[in-house]
Formats: sequence, structure tokens, C-alpha cells
Amino acid sequence: MSDADKPLNKKDQKRLDEKRGEGTGKDYVSFIKVGEFSSSVESVRVKSATVGRVHHFFSGNELAAFLVFDWCKEVIDIREQFPIPLADSLIICRQLGM
Repeated sequence: MSDADKPLNKKDQKRLDEKRGEGTGKDYVSFIKVGEFSSSVESVRVKSATVGRVHHFFSGNELAAFLVFDWCKEVIDIREQFPIPLADSLIICRQLGM
């Protein structure tokens, strides 16, 4: 069975069923939220001035990128923890030789 044919794990399927990773602006719901799994990694929630909702980040790099985008006047929407379809992820991996 190829990776593209493997079923999603139950937690990810539940998130998709809940329409996570869908919507725009204030209606977007992060696919993964801070506090959903135990981890010792850095995590932070920040309210956006651009979008007007709380964003969920799991690294300082994600937060730093968000702060730049939230400050930029040309940006009208920011969607973090966006689920990329598995088939697209596999294409990207092949292109990168992974």
C-alpha cells in the first residue's frame, strides 16, 4: 500500500470531520490547537489584529512569521496549522528528494 492510500489516523480524521482547517478570516479554525496534546515544546496563542481571532503556534519561528504578516497592511487573512492534503505533501517530498 502506498503512503497516499493509507487511511488518516483517527484524530486527524476527527479534525477534518469537525471542519478544522477550513474557513477564512474569523471563521477559520486551526487544524491543531495549543493544548490538544501533551508536549514540552514551545506553544503560544496570540490574537490577531488583522483577522481578529486567536492563532495557535508551536514554535518561535511560526510566531515570528505571524507577527510580520499581522503587521503587514497588505495581508488580509492568516491561516496557521493548515492541513495540506497527503497527496500534495507526497508530491512536495518527491520534489525535494525526501
